[in-house]
Amino acid sequence: QAGQYGYIYSDRILVLSGGNASTSSSADTASKVNYIQVIADANTNFSSISYHGGGTETQGNIAVATVKGTNGNQVATFEGATQIQGFDVITTTLTAVENTDEYGKKSNGEASAVTANTETTTTASDNSYTTYFVDSIRSQGVSKSNQMATTSALGLNYELFLANFNSLNKRMGELRNNDHSQGAWGRIFNGMLSTKYGLETQSIYTTVQAGYDYAFGFEGANNYLGLALSYANSIITPKTHLDIDQVGKGIDKSTSHAVEVAVYNSYIQDAGWFNDTILKFSYIMSDLEMAGQENHYNTNNFGIVFSNEVGYRFKLGETKEWYIDPQVELSFGYFNQSDLKQVLGQATLTGIQEDIFNLRTRIGAAWGYDFKNFT
Repeated sequence: QAGQYGYIYSDRILVLSGGNASTSSSADTASKVNYIQVIADANTNFSSISYHGGGTETQGNIAVATVKGTNGNQVATFEGATQIQGFDVITTTLTAVENTDEYGKKSNGEASAVTANTETTTTASDNSYTTYFVDSIRSQGVSKSNQMATTSALGLNYELFLANFNSLNKRMGELRNNDHSQGAWGRIFNGMLSTKYGLETQSIYTTVQAGYDYAFGFEGANNYLGLALSYANSIITPKTHLDIDQVGKGIDKSTSHAVEVAVYNSYIQDAGWFNDTILKFSYIMSDLEMAGQENHYNTNNFGIVFSNEVGYRFKLGETKEWYIDPQVELSFGYFNQSDLKQVLGQATLTGIQEDIFNLRTRIGAAWGYDFKNFT
């Protein structure tokens, strides 16, 4: 119900006296525009907000400021601002309605009656004010900074998956020099990975592997069947943040963990041909904090890698101490969908990275020297 200030839907700025803002002698205040940032409830239907004519006496008109003056002689001027609310870019436009009273009501040309003791006088309503109403609120969608920060967060597990995509290739090469029917092995390796996917990040990862394989002898060949387990850890450091809305956007800090199990098979002929096959399953978990947010988030993924390599070992030299292995490899990888739901006050942002399929081919050669023949 409309009261003295008409219909009230928001806080309102009142500037009821002062000098002319456009002609002020002060260099700091002359022709200065004030921007009003309208914060709407997350459940607000923006399309329903508009200016309906009249003033605050009209239902649905949202007044945000009333100032003294009209026709360019206002003591202050206002415009709608564009800002980030939650995760979205919100643009507000205002309509300046002149000839309202100090309560924002539009002039209707009528005088108001004032009774003092037994005498009644009429005074003209003072309609020398300008009232600013919200004309529209539009969402331009998720801000670029939030898009890029979310993109980076969704890619963290995938980066660790790629870093360990073909992490058993060294063991497969060792088997081609193996004279034993079975063997247990272990390995630790680390590396650094930089990416500009979304925002620039840098990760340092360490992988611990252990495995066992057993050789089944055939005429003129050996077939090694093995099982391997791995644990990987990655610490991610953000290299860039975006500050479009004066609040850093990006990954504040993150740690990823991966557990992998792999079955591998290496068929090696005495004549020199070899064929290596690997099937690996990975489960990857990340704990991350986003800049400008208080919540912790967790993302979990699984991946599968199937790889097959074929090649031939040529032995050279008088005692066959030199060798060269031309080889070609085909690898297929699958990484399942990633989901990240962020919460900032009443606002939510759900990011989805769809399933990823990788197909890799590699052609190359390895060469070496057998020092056991050295006398």
